[in-house]
Amino acid sequence: MVEGRFGFLLCIVQGSASAYVSGLGVAGSAVITVELSAKSRFRNRLRANLELRVVKPAFAEPHKLVLWNEVEAVGVVRLDHGSGHFTVHELPGAPFTAAMKDNTIMVTPKSQGGGSLRIEDVCINGDPLDIPVKITDIHALVIYGLHSMEVGSVAEVSVDAVDEAGNSFSRAHGAYTSAVIESSDRSVLISKISGSLYHIRAFSVGGFSLVASAKSASGTILYSRPHAIQVFSPFLLRPEEITLIQESSFQVSCIEFFSRIWIYDGIDSLEENIMISLLRAAL
Repeated sequence: MVEGRFGFLLCIVQGSASAYVSGLGVAGSAVITVELSAKSRFRNRLRANLELRVVKPAFAEPHKLVLWNEVEAVGVVRLDHGSGHFTVHELPGAPFTAAMKDNTIMVTPKSQGGGSLRIEDVCINGDPLDIPVKITDIHALVIYGLHSMEVGSVAEVSVDAVDEAGNSFSRAHGAYTSAVIESSDRSVLISKISGSLYHIRAFSVGGFSLVASAKSASGTILYSRPHAIQVFSPFLLRPEEITLIQESSFQVSCIEFFSRIWIYDGIDSLEENIMISLLRAAL
């Protein structure tokens, strides 16, 4: 007897019985109960239960690692699904060491190079998971963020590092904590939030550029390309308050360049939105 959403097949060959249970694509558990009783008047009933778990295949996140060539640049791989009982193998010649705790694998670089991290589920027969691991040095820095902002507002930018192939490094180890961002405008206030995140505040209308720098494992200083940011004055409508009578009309002035506002607010057609607002006000 099987409880759960599973297929069940019982085979009896030459006095021996075998049961085959197959999953139907749904994770869960089942209880297999076997009963045996004699046909004589002295019946002794034997009974045994077996709990069966059906799980989804093991899954690793992330599916690959690109780590900075520093001991403190530890990568983290988290395992999900599967039986929950895993073993990890470092393939011969791997430029890293790996240690498992619960369902988390910590990968520590040893030298520059590449290798594979092999993970096996000890309770389920199946293909192992191979996680490509690359240990390399930072090739370039990249600044991500807005290219326009309102004067006096705060914008968030981040610094990322890529290898020679343009692959981003794992952020788990915080290898960019030593990165420094400088502005071409000294009046711009730069505040480090955490890790590779920064807040930028501009106090005057105009433009400036940001450049990030950090020291690589070889001791050389790496610089990012300039990240240009345009600062515009606040968007205003004049007059701010209008009182209308029926069938009347009025004129409004939009004070600021539309192109800059599109970048800041993400509006596809600012003029169209303004016209819709005017029509609603005139009704």
